[in-house]
Amino acid sequence: MSGHRPVHGLDSAACSQNLALNCFLLPDFGALPLVAISTPKVRAWVASLSKRGLSSSRVRQAYGLLAMLLKLAVESNYLAKSPCVGIRIPHVSAREPLPLTEEELQAVAETLAPPEYRLLILVLAYGGLRWGEACALRRRRCDLAQSRVEVAESLAEVSGHFAFGEPKTYARRWVRLPRFVTDQLAEHLRDRVAAGPDALVFTGRGGTLLRNSNFRRRIWQPALLSAGLPASVRLHDYADVRVMPTSQQPSWRHALIAIPSSA
Repeated sequence: MSGHRPVHGLDSAACSQNLALNCFLLPDFGALPLVAISTPKVRAWVASLSKRGLSSSRVRQAYGLLAMLLKLAVESNYLAKSPCVGIRIPHVSAREPLPLTEEELQAVAETLAPPEYRLLILVLAYGGLRWGEACALRRRRCDLAQSRVEVAESLAEVSGHFAFGEPKTYARRWVRLPRFVTDQLAEHLRDRVAAGPDALVFTGRGGTLLRNSNFRRRIWQPALLSAGLPASVRLHDYADVRVMPTSQQPSWRHALIAIPSSA
């Protein structure tokens, strides 16, 4: 596990752009002369991305990158005009986060299988980490004495390809955790994480990198349904609000206080 190395100097957005370039732009347009990239070709390409199962946000990101590159080609006099005109892009609907109360979080955590993923959910919920930030957390960034973890990397995934980079908006920071979560983290580091300082804290079976789509489908959504909760609750909702217990005791029965994750 200690062999997973970050790509330094890139935030998660830059990593996603790099992967979009290599996975979607270059395979479809890399061999074409610039003048052969027409508006109908771009329109058909956007439609094909949606048919491949890409989310609306991923399609927008890939198209935005293509439009930016072609705009640069126009500004550099390689093209007379950009073909990226009149292209309908899938709309990304905004939605309110649906974080769970502590009682609901307890119910979900108790149904998680395998149980070692319970700690991952607690760190996401009480620390307000994004999924990629939690998956990039390393042993050396866990300060058990101060009951905190350092968020310094993020793991980006686009169409099955992974890349480590800096957190979104370069938001490197220390995040405090309730003591009962830190106690569980100490046990997890002792029993389930490799000894090296760069060992990843949260991985799949056999030390593989965690895939958000697989985890959501196989672990998170079944746990929600088993707890009698809607499967629409997203892991990402805890990047918008954090669950903060009114006490630091290892009890689940506290009132929920939703606070901004930047606090």
